[in-house]
Amino acid sequence: GILTVLVYFAFIFRQSVLISLLLLAVSLIQIVPPIILKKFMQQNYDDCRDIEAKITDFTLETYHGFLTIKLYHLKEWWRAKLMGYHKEYIKIGNKSIYTSQIESAMDTFMESLLKYATYGIIGLLVLLGKSDYDIFIFRDHMIPLHIEKNFFRQIHPAASFFPLCPYIIPQMFVL
Repeated sequence: GILTVLVYFAFIFRQSVLISLLLLAVSLIQIVPPIILKKFMQQNYDDCRDIEAKITDFTLETYHGFLTIKLYHLKEWWRAKLMGYHKEYIKIGNKSIYTSQIESAMDTFMESLLKYATYGIIGLLVLLGKSDYDIFIFRDHMIPLHIEKNFFRQIHPAASFFPLCPYIIPQMFVL
């Protein structure tokens, strides 16, 4: 885990300080979603805990006051109050569901952003001549921040519009 990341970072840092620092900055972006969502998740947890406590208390009060409810014909009052608690519980549950869906969407977005931002940064630096592509093709899939061959095959028609790309892209496949 951490040791692998440190070794890869040291390897890339030794080859290109600029790329290693840019990739470090891009990878720090993934810290943002948990920070944003923590507040909402904690609020949902607190709300859920509170409504569950109310329902539990109400159930215990019903148990202890069953004879009073039956004596004064308060069945409808009791049912309406319990339904109110359950409606509130459903609203809180829906908020939790929406929050978890937003978290999942943000995670997917961040994963895609990190992946393609890495490709974009590396590609731009290679095109500008600031770095050599060899440091990212280090035995297939050895480095997690590598440029995939299929990615270049897919962008080859579009990339050929750039003057340097016809020279760089075919060389990417030579190991």
